[in-house]
Amino acid sequence: MEQYQAQKGKNRQPKGQNLYQDGPGDRGSGQGRAAAPDPASNSKLKDAIAKAKANNVPNDNIDRIIKKAAGEGSGDKYEALQYEGYGPNGIAVIVETLTDNRNRTAGDLRHYFDKFGGNLGQTGCVGFLFNRKGV
Repeated sequence: MEQYQAQKGKNRQPKGQNLYQDGPGDRGSGQGRAAAPDPASNSKLKDAIAKAKANNVPNDNIDRIIKKAAGEGSGDKYEALQYEGYGPNGIAVIVETLTDNRNRTAGDLRHYFDKFGGNLGQTGCVGFLFNRKGV
């Protein structure tokens, strides 16, 4: 029994570390733009694939996610949405999301804002405080 527990504990990943997080499925701000599904011409995709391979993600999963993001495969439609609100102590927060279900996303965000002492605001309530930088 002790040997089984030791082996089980050794093979189990630590809590809070998701191997597939920040992999090729991390389509962050690239969604909505015409990004090529070819790693040779898309540096973000190339970096994401390198991260995924460093985390031992199977090649089949990487290929499936790239095809899904390129529009091949299932017909899921993703929307890029932006939510604004106030965090703890009145800190202005903008959350950019990519979702296939805007109702679920709004409910989840409202829950997290409430859970951590903030509140979800209306569109435009804090957007004027921010300037978009970068790509």
